[in-house]
Amino acid sequence: MKLITFCVCFLISINSYCQNFSGTAVYTFTRKEYKSSEVQKKDEEKEAAKLLPVVKMALTSNNEKKSILEFNKKESIYKQENFLDAPNPKKIDFMGLDGNTDLTYKNLSANLLLIETELLGKKFLIRDSLVNYNWILTEETKKIGEFLCKKALTKKTLEHNEDSAEAIEMEIIAWYCPEIPIAQGPEGYQGLPGLILQIETDLGYLTCVKIALKPDSEVYISVPDKGKIVSREEYEKIAKEKIEEMKSGFKN
Repeated sequence: MKLITFCVCFLISINSYCQNFSGTAVYTFTRKEYKSSEVQKKDEEKEAAKLLPVVKMALTSNNEKKSILEFNKKESIYKQENFLDAPNPKKIDFMGLDGNTDLTYKNLSANLLLIETELLGKKFLIRDSLVNYNWILTEETKKIGEFLCKKALTKKTLEHNEDSAEAIEMEIIAWYCPEIPIAQGPEGYQGLPGLILQIETDLGYLTCVKIALKPDSEVYISVPDKGKIVSREEYEKIAKEKIEEMKSGFKN
């Protein structure tokens, strides 16, 4: 496992910036490795039927991806590495941890989620409410870098696709840091009593590898405004239609 380094701006007590602080966190996504024999074994146990689509998605992604979360007490913006460099047309998938979301903006006080993405060369701005995760808090702890984190659990129900006749229920494990009293996290994850430093799902691990806290200043968060504004449902409908058009084109 890589050595995780943390950089904290200004060495002062956490209590002194609880009311007004912001920062930047760098995350690395590492996918889980699945061997054919392991998938086959789970299939025999009637579990692989649910995991197989998720595993396939993981295998199509790069082994490691980096992203940046800029946050303050109210807002955050999460940028994928490929978005920072040169974004390519792609579809978004709301499963999370798949590397397809370009830019995610969250406003906790306004209960607002904005996702800026691109589909077949056309930009979209998806507007939605924040996901209300039913987190189960535990007393289990572990250290991520120099920060002591607590474990929280929840589940996300995913729509079925052509590889699975039934919906997929994916467990999500979050490790959050009570020392950093902000309810933000990477991607669309939020709502815990501390900054989320790691997310684990069937796909892999999204781990904070560097963090810079700024207790005496506030990071300015720019609200995404590029692309056609659509709801989540509208975007998913458009994406499905485009996929069907492409399938028809290939058949012809």
